[in-house]
Amino acid sequence: MPMRARAIHILANGSLVFASTALVVLVAEVALHLFEPDYIPSARGERGFFSTFDRDLGWSNVANATGVHNAYDFSVVVHQNEFGHRGPDTTTLAKDPGRRRIAVFGDSYVWGFGVKQNEILTDPAVHGSRAELLNFGVSGYGTDQEYLQFMRDGLRFDPDEVVLVFTPYNDIENNTQSEQYGYPKPFFTVEDERLVPHTGHVKPDTLKSIKEFLRWHSRVVNVIDTAARRWQAMRRAVRKRAGASVAIERHLDESSVTEEDREGVRLTAHIIQTLRDVAEKSGAQFAVVFVPYKPHIAGNLPHNHPLAPVLAAELERCGINYFEPFPLFMDAAARGEALFNVDDHHFNAAGHREFAKALVDPETRTRIRNWYSADAQEMASAL
Repeated sequence: MPMRARAIHILANGSLVFASTALVVLVAEVALHLFEPDYIPSARGERGFFSTFDRDLGWSNVANATGVHNAYDFSVVVHQNEFGHRGPDTTTLAKDPGRRRIAVFGDSYVWGFGVKQNEILTDPAVHGSRAELLNFGVSGYGTDQEYLQFMRDGLRFDPDEVVLVFTPYNDIENNTQSEQYGYPKPFFTVEDERLVPHTGHVKPDTLKSIKEFLRWHSRVVNVIDTAARRWQAMRRAVRKRAGASVAIERHLDESSVTEEDREGVRLTAHIIQTLRDVAEKSGAQFAVVFVPYKPHIAGNLPHNHPLAPVLAAELERCGINYFEPFPLFMDAAARGEALFNVDDHHFNAAGHREFAKALVDPETRTRIRNWYSADAQEMASAL
């Protein structure tokens, strides 16, 4: 067969295969819409599904989205309202003058990785106070993105208090990177005691955007993706039962903190100070709350992640209040309470309830306020 004829033959066959495949997918799509009208899309990776590219922030939560988050040993429904918050659809920009409004910024710990909607620390049934807690958590965020998020979105809600939840596991690293989790992200450097933003590299990825769209809007694609993830999970479970995979929990102390870490802490403190200044100028109070480090709770070590006291010293120098829930978690663990997801370091429902005390309970806040200062330690001993 002549080369030109062969090429036409191959092209014709390829077109036929493509058309047949497209027809099968279309029929399957229509069938799923007809027979599964209440189908809810699901995903394992929360950042590539419940978040999308954002030119200002790197990525941000998808608004008006409901899906199932399947990961590790949990499967929970996630709903994000019109503002992208994991919170009620009744949330409004205008606040109730009779309620204290607290805007909580953070990463996956605030967002609620692995817990149901009504188990998140910002839910009224969890924190148990009359205050309105707004959940600005976005999985994977660093302090730099949280600051930019507050400037763009948080100020509009006119909060009475701004709480920044700091994760010593990875927030310092997040703040020094120009790309995280497959997304380009803005970052800052400090020049002449001034924050300098770097955003020119933050550009959309067309292929990633197409994948995100298909996973949300094509039931066929989502079903195939879900089936593939379940198969992979089954294989991992078999390997785990066979003893081939053992979780390693790392204990850290002061010697684990490098000079590079300290540089990152100084940058982070500068970002936090700038955020505090803007929040207080708007009339809001401001505080930082540290996330307790699971391996040290599990190992019954008497101290949180070593970066917590290092940052605390910088915050005290800047006159910024902070709260350290680590002793609360140690007390709860001593009572036999499990506070974390089994297969990762995030809070479970009980952990969210315990952590919420650091946001709303006056007695608890008095006990753990500025925990690393000498005065706070003396006060804690007297309580």
